[in-house]
Amino acid sequence: MFIGGSRDSARLAGLDVDRLRIGGFVMCSLIAGATGILLAGNVGQLDPSIAGQFLLQPFAAVFLGATAITVGRFNALGTVIALYLLTIFVNGLQLLGAQPWVSDVFNGVALVMAVTFARLAARLNGRR
Repeated sequence: MFIGGSRDSARLAGLDVDRLRIGGFVMCSLIAGATGILLAGNVGQLDPSIAGQFLLQPFAAVFLGATAITVGRFNALGTVIALYLLTIFVNGLQLLGAQPWVSDVFNGVALVMAVTFARLAARLNGRR
């Protein structure tokens, strides 16, 4: 955030912007690779089409988190709060005996509502 907001300001503050950006991308790729290895070990097979079923809840959490604290701005704290809320609601639905597909529908509805709310809030802020 301190680099992406203004690269020139970060450079004037004495930060090596290029080295920090490359380091950030390398760390993200290492974390993604480790996650892939752990997923393959957990599932017990390698199938390139399996990742799609794991993407809906993180997307819903990220977009819902963007509406939780600062509207229209992605942040880590909002994502963690949204992830916990989604997990609590999905586990509650499962404890109530809902079918397994209900969790995907719930996450999808939460994603659509989060994006809609963010767009509406952006329009209202634009009018002010």
